[in-house]
Amino acid sequence: MNIPLNDLFVKYDIHPSFWSEFQALVNRGTIPPAALRVRLETCANYVECLDAILERLSEPIRFLLKFQFPTPLEYVIMSEPVEVRRVSATDFLGKSIVAGDLVTYPVRRGSRMWLNKLIVKSVNDTPNGPTISGVNDAGRLIHVRNLLNCVVVND
Repeated sequence: MNIPLNDLFVKYDIHPSFWSEFQALVNRGTIPPAALRVRLETCANYVECLDAILERLSEPIRFLLKFQFPTPLEYVIMSEPVEVRRVSATDFLGKSIVAGDLVTYPVRRGSRMWLNKLIVKSVNDTPNGPTISGVNDAGRLIHVRNLLNCVVVND
């Protein structure tokens, strides 16, 4: 953000040989040379000028700080109501499947078949019906689509 600094330089009696270095510091963020750093550390008028520049640069931020942004709860209240549907999933025996249940499901690789265990993390609603997602014994994320082949092992 470029701001006119010459009026501030005149007001705070900044020597003209330092104007370009001061402008580079403010507008481009370059490190000031040693002579300007010494003046910024020892001369009160240079410090006051830098404070005035920083004050002018922070005006847009102060405007935003005065603005009262809505809290996240107010955003939720202002938004349209969202319909929450509870997804019900049942296993082969008709038991309800919920998050945290231990479920067994069949796996087939070629002619080999076995049962794997799954800890249910979520029950999802899809166009083809409910599915479950969870973690198996190896720690992998598994999605089971055919719930009629699953059985809840614990309650």
